[in-house]
Amino acid sequence: MTEPPFDPSGRLTTTLTAIAAPAPYTPGGGSAAAIALALGLASVQKALNLSRAGKGQLSDAQLAELLTTLPRAEDLVGRAEEDRAAFAALLRALRQPKTPSRRAAVDAARGPAVSVPEHMLEDAITLAEAAARVAEHGNPNLTADAAAAAELALAAGRVAHLNARANQRRAERKDYSESLRRLEAAARRARQACDQP
Repeated sequence: MTEPPFDPSGRLTTTLTAIAAPAPYTPGGGSAAAIALALGLASVQKALNLSRAGKGQLSDAQLAELLTTLPRAEDLVGRAEEDRAAFAALLRALRQPKTPSRRAAVDAARGPAVSVPEHMLEDAITLAEAAARVAEHGNPNLTADAAAAAELALAAGRVAHLNARANQRRAERKDYSESLRRLEAAARRARQACDQP
């Protein structure tokens, strides 16, 4: 099998520069969280693919089914731009002069600024739960890769939760405690799998 090219200093450097830029409409923490999710997905896919042919406790059919539950890489990468665009639209609306039309613009912009991180939180849970299962029952030599996926999902999900709440009106902030509980439980399971003899 030919090894794919690995160039972490390529496009990733451009993305990091954009996130670090002090300009107001450039990507921020939400975009970083989306990229962390994509990295986590790649990590669990590696663990899944190297658990085939009896290298773990999961059958190839179970592994294939688990793979279908995962978010797509292109969707996770796309969320980085969705998050940037959604927050930029909210920021532009908030910076409008205080007129009656501003309230309508802010309300319209809040929807995507909340729903994009909420989708990321859902993706994080899906990814972390799949990673925990692979860490527990996949190839024991890839347990740390699966756990890495769960940890990246945990960090990204926490950021997504913070962003979703920050973009809601204070009086209307939702409670995401059950989502966070599921996310943290999955990451804990993956960590514990690493401690098994």
